Amino acid sequence: MTNHKELPEFIEDRRLRYDYFAQGVETEAAFYLEHAMDKNNHGIFPKKHMTEDQVTALRELFIRQFGSNFKQYNQK
Repeated sequence: MTNHKELPEFIEDRRLRYDYFAQGVETEAAFYLEHAMDKNNHGIFPKKHMTEDQVTALRELFIRQFGSNFKQYNQK
């Protein structure tokens, strides 16, 4: 059984708006988006499901979108 919660108030044309998120974080294993209103609510993008090109593209997107609010931890 999965625990899934729809958040229709955050979805516009099936896209999440970046202004709903306070920051992006990259760790060795995943990318995280921290919700602006609820610090315990995150979007998670596991790297194990991405190619290296996708990881690079997502990192560059988060750098553009979040600027100094994009943090990178545990990078080799």
